Amino acid sequence: MNVVSDAVDGWSEWDRRFCALCVTDHGGDWEGLCERLFDSSAYGQSGSASNGEAFWSHVLDLRRRLDEAGLDATAVAGERVHAKGVAAEGRRKVFKRALANNEPSVPMIQTPRVRLAQRAATGHWGGFPVSPQPFHDRLVRSCGIDRWTFGEGATMMLADDFRAGVAAAERDAGGDPAVVLAVRRAALTVAVFAQEAGDDSSGHLGAAGQEMIIAYARTDWPVTEIVASMYWQDLLEYLIWEDYGLTHGVERGGSLPRRVPPPTVAARRARAGTANRSKTAAQRPGRAGSAAAARCPGPR
Repeated sequence: MNVVSDAVDGWSEWDRRFCALCVTDHGGDWEGLCERLFDSSAYGQSGSASNGEAFWSHVLDLRRRLDEAGLDATAVAGERVHAKGVAAEGRRKVFKRALANNEPSVPMIQTPRVRLAQRAATGHWGGFPVSPQPFHDRLVRSCGIDRWTFGEGATMMLADDFRAGVAAAERDAGGDPAVVLAVRRAALTVAVFAQEAGDDSSGHLGAAGQEMIIAYARTDWPVTEIVASMYWQDLLEYLIWEDYGLTHGVERGGSLPRRVPPPTVAARRARAGTANRSKTAAQRPGRAGSAAAARCPGPR
């Protein structure tokens, strides 16, 4: 939680520490301080270079609050800028100590990376006609990924449990398109969390996750009346966030949607295509077998 026990006029100890370093070491240049925070050489042998993102996140939040208050770093740092040993102590706290021993602030924990990941995982579900959240919770419980971690052999069983859980949830949906969409969207996020809980050396769990992505992409989402921009933003953010290679090869196979016309247009085109194929087959009986083969794609 944020360090507020030593707050002065609403500014925490971390706030004043970064303001002091900004003024004393960088002449009030926040960009200079941020570059230093990402400079691994600044951390020496402390092994704390990974803290840079967390500290940068706090500085972003601090600068926003300073702008809102109409203040600069000098105003918050106050006399600390000239006090003996304050800058040295600030450098030691930032560059020489493990973050866990430094009482990290909320912005240090909730970095932009973490917040964007949370949004990609579940952040747009309030815009779905039926929220995927209860199905996400159901799948997490049934797979046990909220309680256990899995070795390689157990991860293969986890993949089977995951498939079975999604299939059961879809059966319970009773064919309701909005519920089916919610179940399949929940499965996408659970597929990532399952990877984090397991050892998918066999690739079984990844194959299950890929099946879920393909099923979601083939779902007739327009009939659910979800807002198109919401659907696409949610899907694209998920695809950017997911980093287990679950879409590897899927794009080339044509499984991910490119452009989905309204259902009425799609139905009209499908009917027209069927009629044209039937007419062609009737006119050319010698090629009826070829026409039938064209309608039955081989294994992907």
